[in-house]
Amino acid sequence: MRIVSWNVNSIRTLKQYHPWCEHKSYATILETLNADIVCFQEMKITKSNVDSDLALVPGYDAFFTFPKKRHGYAGSTTYVRSAFTPVDAEEGFTGSASGTRGLSAINGEIGCYGKLYSEFTAAELAELDAEGRVIITDHRLFVLINAYFPVDDPDEDRHAFRMRFYRAMRMRIDALIEAGRQVVLAGDINACYSARDHCDPKKSMREHGIDEFWDTPARTWLRDLVQPRGPLHDTYRVLHPDAEKPFTCWNTLINARPVNYGTRIDYILITHGLLPWLCESAVEAEVLGSDHCPVSCHFHDVHPETGEDICGAMTPEGGNLEMTRHPPKLCVKYWETFAGTQKKLSSFFVPKAERDGQAKAAAEEKEYVETSVNAPAPEKPVLKGPPVPIVAAPVSEKVATSVARPRKTLIPAATVAGKKKGAKPSQPKIAAFFGTKVAAPPPPNLTSKSNGQNSLSTSSASASVTEPIPPLTGDLGATSKDVSLSSQSTSRDHSPVSTQQNVAALLVPTNGQAEAAVSQWRTLLNKPPPPVCYHREPAKQFTVNKPGINRGRSFYLCARPVGPEHDPRMADDTLGDANVELPSQSSQTSSASSQNNPSAIMSTAYSRGRKPLAETRCNFFQWLKPPKRTLPNADRNGDDGSVDKKRKS
Repeated sequence: MRIVSWNVNSIRTLKQYHPWCEHKSYATILETLNADIVCFQEMKITKSNVDSDLALVPGYDAFFTFPKKRHGYAGSTTYVRSAFTPVDAEEGFTGSASGTRGLSAINGEIGCYGKLYSEFTAAELAELDAEGRVIITDHRLFVLINAYFPVDDPDEDRHAFRMRFYRAMRMRIDALIEAGRQVVLAGDINACYSARDHCDPKKSMREHGIDEFWDTPARTWLRDLVQPRGPLHDTYRVLHPDAEKPFTCWNTLINARPVNYGTRIDYILITHGLLPWLCESAVEAEVLGSDHCPVSCHFHDVHPETGEDICGAMTPEGGNLEMTRHPPKLCVKYWETFAGTQKKLSSFFVPKAERDGQAKAAAEEKEYVETSVNAPAPEKPVLKGPPVPIVAAPVSEKVATSVARPRKTLIPAATVAGKKKGAKPSQPKIAAFFGTKVAAPPPPNLTSKSNGQNSLSTSSASASVTEPIPPLTGDLGATSKDVSLSSQSTSRDHSPVSTQQNVAALLVPTNGQAEAAVSQWRTLLNKPPPPVCYHREPAKQFTVNKPGINRGRSFYLCARPVGPEHDPRMADDTLGDANVELPSQSSQTSSASSQNNPSAIMSTAYSRGRKPLAETRCNFFQWLKPPKRTLPNADRNGDDGSVDKKRKS
């Protein structure tokens, strides 16, 4: 049997990442995980968001818990294969969240609440279960607790809530163990009890102001829960005691996952009685889709000492392996939405007897309509007799006059709309802003002759056109001689339209000129290239979101993922990676040209004893735009960030 625990950080966005985007349903996702029990945390959905695809997964029984106040926050779900369906399930871990449980159901089928109701008030217990963090299933062989623990928060109220949550959880686990039950705690505990499970323990200790890594409330609680100090065993450390950096969570905002710069805060913990069943445990860091990765453990199908089958050990008392196992009432298949017992909206407004009568009348009316439609149509009577002669009516003089009148020429609607009062002119082109206006040609003199044909008479003087200024794209190759129109060409064209076409042809750029214009505009409008970091790679742009005077400003950092402050893979006397080429000594000494060169600055830093380049992010920093504010006289600094020595003295 295989158990998987995974903080998915919103089940709705899981399908947006590879390889889950290739799956059409959640059933294929569970098949890919290949687990008999799947524990999801941080679902971030509400009960109204649960559809049949998510709830009714073939071959699995689902158990959901939702936050009561902060909708779309937290939430846990447990999928159990039908062969291992639990005998009971409970929402929450204090007995106050489930609708079938409460203060009167302390001694239920799962039970074992210990001193919870004597140490905490009913309101405090209800508050612990109100965020939908825990769901418990009883599999007879063990009690599975799927939990999403609160994150560390500097707020005093949230810190107090977190400590109550830890204390109540420990009391419930101790009560189950005292009752002789085996316990499996799986989920995101949001704490690590060992320095080996943290990417930078020294930095963490310095930030928390502690001398021992475990000397925080959450780490102390987890350290006292796990062996050798507590009753539970860390399944991964039992089988992999010397594994290095088995991290399960990374900060995606700083792209820390590619270099495995994270922490191990997801666990599967078991009691001592389940150790003989344990055969494998793994951290599946290669599975993407969240800022966490799944953790898993395998149980033997057959007990190695007693030979007992695990399916038989998880079968309810008095049952057998071939019996049909029904999940507990907390299972989502019993919801009214999916059980087919949900009432329709019409049932709240129409009595049942009247609704039955309306349905019967509608059925009879439908049957009558179908009968009428299928009936043959009656034949029309045929009138027999001599044909009636058709006499053409005389055409009146008025009608004849209107018929002989020539029709009017239809004008396109676009032309009429353009001539309306207040109509906007067509949008000008960019070239119109860089050249002078072209003088319109003089209107032609149209004279009518006796034969009804129109002739064009123009003056002997040539119609000169003002020479336009070449646009930004370059010279169009047109001069005043080419633009001027002589009387001979005008008389030869015999049309004012040809004159306008010649002028327009001079203003239309060729293909080469158009490409040159596009290239110049792209050069003008494109963003400047990003600066180069100390690795000689393009830097990445970020924006300040923290409240303060710099909020909204953009800056550049090294594009590589964040790593520890000092990479242990790099020796102190090395200058960087093998692929990083450093400038020569002559380029380092050129002050005028290398003051703004990041590589030269980094080389100077080496000579001053700073840390060498590593495979992770370097300390390159540059503002997108320099600050415009001025500091007070007492604290005024130079433009480059150095303190003014004259004012300091």
